[in-house]
Amino acid sequence: LGQADRMMAKYGAWAIVVERWIPGIPGDPMGYAAGATKMPIAKFLALATIGLVPSNLVAAYVGVEIAGDVPLKYWVVGWAIAGVLWLVWRRVRTRR
Repeated sequence: LGQADRMMAKYGAWAIVVERWIPGIPGDPMGYAAGATKMPIAKFLALATIGLVPSNLVAAYVGVEIAGDVPLKYWVVGWAIAGVLWLVWRRVRTRR
């Protein structure tokens, strides 16, 4: 819960969206932090939905595709997207 509080303080409400995209991380701590900071329920639901829809679509697609033989091009594209997102994140952090 302490880490969720620090994430909310650092990134604001968008931390709710971002944490929904991180696989293996439960969303409950961010929900608790949002409640502790008295975030309006409508805002929390909107941000959680913005975070959950893309991540669920990706999980559903990967779940369907993983059953078969996943072509190398999907892995390359996935790693490329992850790399670009990481570079953008690093650049944004260094500019602050």
